Amino acid sequence: IECLSVSQEEEEYAKFLIEEFEKGTVAGCENGCTLRAFLSRKLHCAPMRISKKYAGKSIGKHVFLSRFNGNGIRGSRGPTDTSNNAKLHELEMKFYKSLVPEAPSITDPHNMYSPMTPFTWPMHPGMPIAPPHPAFAGVQPMS
Repeated sequence: IECLSVSQEEEEYAKFLIEEFEKGTVAGCENGCTLRAFLSRKLHCAPMRISKKYAGKSIGKHVFLSRFNGNGIRGSRGPTDTSNNAKLHELEMKFYKSLVPEAPSITDPHNMYSPMTPFTWPMHPGMPIAPPHPAFAGVQPMS
């Protein structure tokens, strides 16, 4: 996450967070928190990365002011919008999934733990049929 390149999922998540921050409707953000600190925490990256990404936008000077009273209800605007909470959750999950590499396919011949591996490896004299499983490292075959 520390590199400056940004995935589409991160871009969408950050954009939504900024909109909610500026409206004062983001949950879990204390009054007085800067947008830079908030995004840094939500995107799990260094604050300097946020500053570089949003250079020239005075992101360190945007301060959060909640539009909710203590009961979770907006001051004079009526009840909270649950569709925004659902959208935020959806974007957050997409962002997190974009950070996790996909597991190799079980049918991938390059996956050494695939059941297909023994049948797809080229056979050479003296080469084992399949690579040893890490659990059996150092175990000698029975004679």
